[in-house]
Order: sequence, then structure tokens, then C-alpha cells
Amino acid sequence: MAAVASFSAWRVCVPASCLLRCAAVLHPHLPSPTSPPSPPADFGHWLDVGAKTSPEKLPRIFMVNWFRKDARGKFMWPGFGDNSRVLAWMFARCEAEEAASAGKPAGGAGAAGGAIETPIGLIPDVAKGALDTEGLDMSAEALADLFKIDPAVWSKEFTRYGEFLATFGDRLPAGVREQHDRLSKRAEDAAAGKA
Repeated sequence: MAAVASFSAWRVCVPASCLLRCAAVLHPHLPSPTSPPSPPADFGHWLDVGAKTSPEKLPRIFMVNWFRKDARGKFMWPGFGDNSRVLAWMFARCEAEEAASAGKPAGGAGAAGGAIETPIGLIPDVAKGALDTEGLDMSAEALADLFKIDPAVWSKEFTRYGEFLATFGDRLPAGVREQHDRLSKRAEDAAAGKA
């Protein structure tokens, strides 16, 4: 699936239905009070829903970190007013995927839906114009740093996620554990230079 997954999924701040069946935006910094009463039951419900339909009908999941900081502790993304650039890429990505699955040309979504595969999923291919950067007050170096995926950092994150998921014990659906393990292994392999 062409999506970046994070299993802090109970922190969904924009449900897929609000983004035209295509994009759910995960927000890793929302506090845990946004959790449903039983995250394992919620995960299980959505795994059951997913098993009852075809993949192309499922919402795509995107993880966004609007609050990433640089080495000086400054926020890297310019701010709220530019978030629509990322949302436009998400929609273009979904449109390009839908066109490809239907055997049709991507139309206007060509470069706008372009992506680079990383161990954790797809990111915008900024170098090829996938993300509208016109008028954005960021250097090419800052943009490259913003979209850099460090497998070693992600490997540590997956260890942390794994510890959290372990708190649910045998209530955690096997599918969640399996997906976590696959993502974790990809990050570990990439960090070790095996990817």
C-alpha cells in the first residue's frame, strides 16, 4: 500500500471521511486523551473493516510531523499557512494511485503525486516538483533536511512504539503487531545498510 503508517493511529486528528475517503492524517503529538476507550478494540475493528473490502476502497493513511525541529531547535516547516501544500500532495498522490489502478494516465496529478519510497513509506519527491514549493521561504538544503528519513532514528521510534504496543498484551490484534514488526524490520535493515 502506498502509505506511511504509524501505530500511534489512535491519534488520528482528521478522519478519512473528512478528506474525501482518501487521506487520514496522523498527528504524533496529540495527547493520549484523544485515544478511544480501547485502542486494541479500535484497531481490531478497523482491521475487520479492512478485511471486508478491497484495498482500493480503504482510506490512505499519511503521517505528518508539522513540529519537526532542526539542529538549532527551530521548527522546520514554515507554519499553518503552508500545510495546504502537503495536503495537496496527499490528494494528488491518491488521485495518481487511483488512476494507475484504473489503468488511466494520472492526468494533472503527474509530478504532484510523485513519491520516493523509504523504509517507512512514501514521501514527496520534492526534487521532481511533487510538492509545491513556489514562494516557500525555505532553502533547497532545508527542504532536503525536512524530508530526510534517517532509518536509525526510525528504528529507535519503532522500538518505542513496540514498547507501547506491548502494554496492550494479548488484547493487541495480531495484524497490528505484524505490521509494526514489518515496518520495524525495514527500518532496522535500512539502518544496517541491508535495504
